[in-house]
Amino acid sequence: MTSVFLSYAHHPGHGAPAVAVFRDRLEHALRAAAPHLEFDLHMDVRGLGRAAGRGDALADAATRGAVMVPLVTPAYLEDRRCRAEVSTFHRRVTAAGFLHRIVVVIWQRTPRLDEPGADDVARLLRLCPTIDYSEMRFEPADHPGQQGALARIAEAILGTLERQLDTLPPEGVDPPNRAEDERDAELAGLLLRMFTPRELRRMLLRMKDGESLAMAVDAAGPTTPEEFSEEVVVALRRFGRIDELFFHQLRRARPFRRAEIEALAQRYRDGA
Repeated sequence: MTSVFLSYAHHPGHGAPAVAVFRDRLEHALRAAAPHLEFDLHMDVRGLGRAAGRGDALADAATRGAVMVPLVTPAYLEDRRCRAEVSTFHRRVTAAGFLHRIVVVIWQRTPRLDEPGADDVARLLRLCPTIDYSEMRFEPADHPGQQGALARIAEAILGTLERQLDTLPPEGVDPPNRAEDERDAELAGLLLRMFTPRELRRMLLRMKDGESLAMAVDAAGPTTPEEFSEEVVVALRRFGRIDELFFHQLRRARPFRRAEIEALAQRYRDGA
């Protein structure tokens, strides 16, 4: 069973009724294009299953080979929850050894995607397969262009699967980066206990590539201290900054937690 998650901005004019119609049409298009495969289309992260939390459910689905389909509008790129969904999904898909499993559907023309100064999320989406559905989203099922547009979206989704079906981890088997994920989760928890988001941001800015680190965290749109700490760890890993110097800075900043910091630093050294 392949899960397809439709990510969209929950705003007036971009809401669930139109997305529900699109979901049903896309499901028919996928079944017509690949009758030998089973698809499960979701409009809400909670429908993806096994994990309880929103971020955990999305991350779990990513490691099991789900495909994300962002329905992009100008509001989508401004919505913190949508931005966090893209960042979380992309991070976990990459960590699990897959390539892009994001297929972008232009739900409403969004010039910001093509702006030279676009942020990290917009640049990431620009690299993904993209189909313009903006002129079809409110058209009836029998509109001449409807079938072709849906077929192109289905083809793009199937294309991401065909390149990597053989790399899917078996059900119930942890992805090869599980130890790394556990260390990073422990680090995020430690940062959450030791620093406020404002303190963390100041620390990032004092590091090498500090401005880029801070921008990467901001681009993910964290809305809670927990999410902020998680995105800090993601940015640190992306820029290769989880190193001895980083743990030295932590020990200097919070000497009373030296033993806890050193124990985690040793785990990173050992790769355990």
